[in-house]
Amino acid sequence: MMAGEAIPGPQHELESGADYGQFVSAIPLMVRMARFGATNEAISYRDFHVGASAYAIKFDGSKPPVTLGGANYKPDQQTPKYCAEMDVVDHLEGNDYDQIVGSVVAGTTDPKAIKAVMGRVTPTLHPCHACQDKMAGSRLVTPDTIVITVGLENDVAQIHTFDDLQMIYELEERQGAQVMAPPVDLDLSNWARREQAFDVLMQMSADNDPVSAAQLVLSSTVALDS
Repeated sequence: MMAGEAIPGPQHELESGADYGQFVSAIPLMVRMARFGATNEAISYRDFHVGASAYAIKFDGSKPPVTLGGANYKPDQQTPKYCAEMDVVDHLEGNDYDQIVGSVVAGTTDPKAIKAVMGRVTPTLHPCHACQDKMAGSRLVTPDTIVITVGLENDVAQIHTFDDLQMIYELEERQGAQVMAPPVDLDLSNWARREQAFDVLMQMSADNDPVSAAQLVLSSTVALDS
């Protein structure tokens, strides 16, 4: 957390509207909430702490868009694991939202720790197979749901849609090949440049896909004017 900044609670309402511009604007908050969950709320007998957050919408506008955070829970070896991603999905389904536009998962970027849990080395900690199954079975998660995996102590991140994430794991299982989004530096200290880039992309053409535009601005290094 930044000095003097209020600690985000588990739920923080955003102003009404369901456009992807608001989702892009919410990402710094989502990252803080996910990191807060990992640092302050996660319970793990082996000190493997993960936090998550999601931005969800209600189609009819009866509820404002919301960000909600969660954390993993496994106090001992006998307890079934309950991942941060599962926690977030369960809470949002219980609160009668219709769609998760995007989510953030904050975890270790240590290759050895990731391999010990996931069985493979990735730049950031991805949702495990059980989490992917949970998300695939949720009415809230669509193929276009954007999944941002980011470090707990750095801004190294990867950007996938949920459909992409499932496909890369299926490809590895079938062919032993790893195909994934390259790591990027989110640079949360200057987020306005990504918000501005998204707005410009969407203004260029009414036919531009907001999912692709969001992926582009999150995955790219956007140069600032000097």
